[in-house]
Amino acid sequence: MSVPGFRLAVLPVTIEEWECFFEAGGHDDPRFWPEGPARRWQAGIDTLAAARHDFFHGNRRYRDDPRKLDEDFLTGLIGPETYARIKRRTLLSDDELRAELLEHHPDVPRRKTGESWGEKGLAGPALTFSYYEARAYCRWLNERTGRRFRLPTEPELWAAYHRPRARQPIEGEPIGNILSTRLRGVVPVGLFPMSDTVDGVMDLAGNIRCWTSTAWHEETDGPETGRELTEVEPLTLVTIWGSAPAWDTPARCLPRRAGTTYPVGLRLAEDV
Repeated sequence: MSVPGFRLAVLPVTIEEWECFFEAGGHDDPRFWPEGPARRWQAGIDTLAAARHDFFHGNRRYRDDPRKLDEDFLTGLIGPETYARIKRRTLLSDDELRAELLEHHPDVPRRKTGESWGEKGLAGPALTFSYYEARAYCRWLNERTGRRFRLPTEPELWAAYHRPRARQPIEGEPIGNILSTRLRGVVPVGLFPMSDTVDGVMDLAGNIRCWTSTAWHEETDGPETGRELTEVEPLTLVTIWGSAPAWDTPARCLPRRAGTTYPVGLRLAEDV
C-alpha cells in the first residue's frame, strides 16, 4: 500500500528521554491525558485490567492444553517458578483465579518508582509503559518543542524497515538483537549498524517492540491497516511492531492491549 510522506525518529525513545517526561511532571499533568479511558487509567482505574485479562485467558489455555504448558517449560520459554505457578492456577475455578489475580495485581496509579523503565543504563530504550503513556509522552513533547510528534502507524514502520540498508551485508554479522545473537536481553540503542537504513534510521530490527497507532483486527489476527486509534479502552488491541532478544525474527507485528505495561517501547513519528 502507498504510505504518505512522514518523518521517523532515528532511534527509539531512551530511558533518559523518558525520565525527563516524569521529572518535568508530564505524567501527572491532565492536559496530556484528554480522553476518558486514558484519564481514568492515569488516575489508577483499570491500570492492570489488561494484564489480569491476559493472565486469566493464558492460564485457561494452558488448563485446556496441559501438554503445551509442559512443552513451553521444556523448551525454556517459561521458567520453573512460572511453570509451578501456572500449573497450580490451572486447578482453580474461574472465580478463584480472578480473585487471586486481583489480589496479586491490584489497580494502582502509575508512578515512577526506584525501578528503571528499561535496562542497560540511560542509553537503553525506554520500555514497560502503556499505549496511554506513549500518547501522553508525545503530547508532552509537542508542548515542549512546538512539534507534532505522534505514534507511527504500522504501515509506516513496515515501509521504513524495508528501505535499503546503508551498508552492504557482511556474512555472519547480525542485523539486530534477536535470538541468534544470544545476548538474552535488551541492549543500548544504536549497537547494530547492519539494520541502519539509507535514511539514517537505526534499530528497526530486533531488541524491542514499539507501540503504533494502528488497530488490531481480532478476526483476521493482523493489523487493521487504515484504522488508526485515538480514544480506546484498556482491553482494546493495538498493533505493536518490532522484535525482541528472545525472538528469531528481526521484525514483525502483533497485538497488545492498550492498558498493558509489558516491555513495549516508543519511536516517534511526524507528518511531513
